[in-house]
Amino acid sequence: MNYNNKIAKVIFYSGVVYVFFIFLGGLVIGFEFQDIIYFEGLSWTVMIVIWIGGFMSSLLFFGGAEIIELLHQQNLKAVKREPDIKTANYQHRKYQDL
Repeated sequence: MNYNNKIAKVIFYSGVVYVFFIFLGGLVIGFEFQDIIYFEGLSWTVMIVIWIGGFMSSLLFFGGAEIIELLHQQNLKAVKREPDIKTANYQHRKYQDL
């Protein structure tokens, strides 16, 4: 993703790191649960539940970064249009005293 906002970049890359650690954590906990529930090998159900939960919560990171980036772009467009609005004899309460 090509984000122009620093906060959006930080949140996006935090989400990427979070997904990576959830993947590794799911593997580790899947192997650890084999001793608790007396299975040989990997506990697939525990691992998949952790992966699905981690993926769903990582979507919050990605969605938050996208929302911040869209709001940043909208703010930049509004700032560019502000001088045009001031000079266009636009009657609005915000610009009456200017």
